[in-house]
Amino acid sequence: MANWNKICNEFKEVRELINSDEYCGYDILDKLAKICAKYAKQDWDYAFDFEDLELEIETVIEDKDYDDEDDTVDYYLGEFYDLCDNARVWLAI
Repeated sequence: MANWNKICNEFKEVRELINSDEYCGYDILDKLAKICAKYAKQDWDYAFDFEDLELEIETVIEDKDYDDEDDTVDYYLGEFYDLCDNARVWLAI
């Protein structure tokens, strides 16, 4: 069984958005950026990685730099999941 360093309770909101009938990619990306910002401010080895992902997501949101909203959201969710796995952050259900 994995040892988790942190629990991300804010991810419950992201899960709710993903499962919502009124799915909005922008809202999901916005929540991911805010979660990344929180972890970027903490004193630990992964702060820089969370900051990088936050800035990348914010740039996409500001520039609306995506052709396919679903693909963009899927990509950044995947990046976020991978980073949380590496940092041992449990994403609350």
